[in-house]
Amino acid sequence: MKTVRKWRDRFLAAGRQGLYTPIHASWMNQVEIFFSILQKRVLKWGDFHSTADLEERVMAFIQRWNDVDGHPFNWTFRGYPMQQEAA
Repeated sequence: MKTVRKWRDRFLAAGRQGLYTPIHASWMNQVEIFFSILQKRVLKWGDFHSTADLEERVMAFIQRWNDVDGHPFNWTFRGYPMQQEAA
């Protein structure tokens, strides 16, 4: 979350609205899940000889995810209690 806020602030300071979407949005959890999978499968035990090597392996993971491993994440969030009472 801290990194996302930093990126969002940089975009806003540059006059870009690209990361203006609220970071509490439901899609954020899906992004965190994907990055945790990337971290576990590629980054955690990775031994990268250069930034180009790192980029190549990350892009290979993304390609494999898109072609083979990718699947919809099961969304289980049911809302906060106050939201449910208001509905």
